[in-house]
Amino acid sequence: VKAETLATVGAVSSETAAQMAEGARRLMKTDLAVSLTGIAGPDGGSDEKPVGLVWFGLATKDGVRTEKAIFRGDRAKGNLVRNVTFDGITFSVSGYRLPQSLFTCQGAFKIDASVEARGAENLAFRDCTFVHTGGYGLWFAKGVRHSEVRRCRFRELGSGGIRIGDRSWTKDEQAHPELLTGFVTVDNCILSDGGKQFPAGEGVVLTHAADCAITHNEICNFYYTGISAGWTWGYAPTVTRRNLIAYNH
Repeated sequence: VKAETLATVGAVSSETAAQMAEGARRLMKTDLAVSLTGIAGPDGGSDEKPVGLVWFGLATKDGVRTEKAIFRGDRAKGNLVRNVTFDGITFSVSGYRLPQSLFTCQGAFKIDASVEARGAENLAFRDCTFVHTGGYGLWFAKGVRHSEVRRCRFRELGSGGIRIGDRSWTKDEQAHPELLTGFVTVDNCILSDGGKQFPAGEGVVLTHAADCAITHNEICNFYYTGISAGWTWGYAPTVTRRNLIAYNH
């Protein structure tokens, strides 16, 4: 990508996506090349370029075209990201900038993930790899429902593997159970070698989530818990219920 392009329109732009795709096609000597650049979040967005903004580039012998999409859901407002599948993709080498003072607490609760989803429906990760992450690998946060992670590999993780559910569930939200993260399946995955930077990271953790299934997974070489469910202290009611955890090793 040309330096002046980055200086004038930034890394997340149609021009950058186009130059990335064309450069890849030229260097690899292929018939076509695909590129993407975006604002992954959770911070770093603006009014012009919000978190969830993605530019796609496609370069062929006939030229280059770009497409813009915003993947940012809010179930409470009725804005959902729907029917997105990631198949055979490797997500690798994401850093985590350490603040001057950080207490990660139990389960590396305050640590974000390399790939995060909110307000999503029918989201699927199949045969993907998450490797060399700064924090957790994948996080289905607030409002993600009817989604799945199948046959994926998580390894060399800065924290844990998969988070399901948001950090909190307020009294006001309790009146709207349809907003709760739920009906998430994690099946036939291998999660290993976590806690490289935050030892309290867990293989799979369900905080505030219901009706999920964690099945047929191999989880090993973590410093803390392999699978954890529930994030309510004492004997207060919890929304984390009806979750199936079976046939994991």
